[in-house]
Amino acid sequence: MSSPPTSYLDSLHLHYLDTLDTYQSRIIALSAALASAHLSLSKANHTSPPPSGGQYAPDLLGEHSVRSRWRITIKECGEFEAAEVDPDDGLEEKKEESKAQQEDQGDAGGLRRRRGKHTGPESVPTTVPEPVEPEKHHKPRDPLTFFHPLPPRLLRDAAAGFSATIPMITDLASTLHLLSELSSEIWRHRQEEYVYKIILSPPAWPMELSELDRSSGYIHLCTAPQVLGVLGRFMKGVLEVWILKFRYEELARDMKWEAADGDEFPHLYGKLEKEVVESTGRMMRSGEEWGSEDWENVEWTKIKA
Repeated sequence: MSSPPTSYLDSLHLHYLDTLDTYQSRIIALSAALASAHLSLSKANHTSPPPSGGQYAPDLLGEHSVRSRWRITIKECGEFEAAEVDPDDGLEEKKEESKAQQEDQGDAGGLRRRRGKHTGPESVPTTVPEPVEPEKHHKPRDPLTFFHPLPPRLLRDAAAGFSATIPMITDLASTLHLLSELSSEIWRHRQEEYVYKIILSPPAWPMELSELDRSSGYIHLCTAPQVLGVLGRFMKGVLEVWILKFRYEELARDMKWEAADGDEFPHLYGKLEKEVVESTGRMMRSGEEWGSEDWENVEWTKIKA
């Protein structure tokens, strides 16, 4: 038993679902690539920091992002309490206090040095022991990094990982744009059941295209709400016209919706055959301008069952 033919709307839905699956797969792949690149960057910062002692990519890994947000207070009997605090709370006051202490120590040291030069009976020689800095145990470094001829391997891995995401982001944007176009096409297909072609003489087959259609490279069509606008814009002095009525489903595969005069019109990039015409109608102007009553009074002649 043969399966029923797939309609254009069904094919649009299938295309949309397939594109949506592609979009989700690319989102997952991009997220994994970015996570791997950021992990390599973090490892590079931890195992082989820059010579300045800072961090690679400081705009992404600044000091505010690694500062603790908790303060732990130890009490008697082994009790302790933890409270969440603002990392920047009191930072400025601490800087000012530290700066003031350094200035006081500098002044005191200078005063002691000046007093040590006097040898009078009232002077008491004082000696200030020099501060002893604790010994620093430096981690042995790789000789290849003494002069940094090459970035660390982890940093190169991070750079390669971030570079690999550029085409992935481009493909993701293209897929998202295709989803938007398919969604708009599905919406239009559900809204419009018929499209129309306005001609100036009774239809004859094969139908001769107008000069506008030949110069444009496609056949101008319109929807029911656009009929009066087309007549008022291009056929003000015409007293009667003939209108061909088509099912949107019959022409959708060769049709494109394109902007013109502040609206979007259906344009047929193909031939207009008699077999796709559902009915024809004669429309006459009853007043000085085309009106809605003229459109409502059209008598349709059925062509296609």
